Amino acid sequence: AGRHGPLPAGRLLRDAKHAFEDSEDLINLSEVLMNLGSLYREQGRLDQALVVIKHSIRIIEKLGNLRRQSAGYTDLARIHLQMANFDEADEAAQQALADAVKADDRRHRALALATLGRVAVARNERGKAIRYLRESARQLKSLGLKDAWAEVSRDLGLLLKGRTPEAEAAQYLTQAINPEALLRGAAAVPARAPARRSR
Repeated sequence: AGRHGPLPAGRLLRDAKHAFEDSEDLINLSEVLMNLGSLYREQGRLDQALVVIKHSIRIIEKLGNLRRQSAGYTDLARIHLQMANFDEADEAAQQALADAVKADDRRHRALALATLGRVAVARNERGKAIRYLRESARQLKSLGLKDAWAEVSRDLGLLLKGRTPEAEAAQYLTQAINPEALLRGAAAVPARAPARRSR
């Protein structure tokens, strides 16, 4: 923790915090912190990302905004996942899911499920990972969130590729490659796999 010495960003954030608190503009402050946390995460400065995101979550909890809280905990889970802190990642993602359910927010729920799925993949909990990713893909598809859905479908496809019927793996891989099928409302089943229809 002694590395934080010459960190002007930290001082600026503290000043911003006081300014925002004075004007009761905590929403903007939490947004600034979330963005800074994402930046640190992308730069691989995970310790700093963790500090900033936790700070943001504390502010959001005071505001009682469950949607933002869910987003914050999802970010926290992603950071822990990158740090290979799998228990903490799972705990944060479970909290993100609980907040999204309470807020009745399907988008945040789907994103929390995707994160839980990725944590399960990292822990080699294959069955659990498939359940979470399948449910997330289903919800993202119905919400029309094409990019997130394609990502989750890709993750799921790669996971299924090994020990499940080829048709199912091919279906999810095709969805990831061809997300336009989502917008057409098609089943996104490969032409070579009509067997799925015979159910």
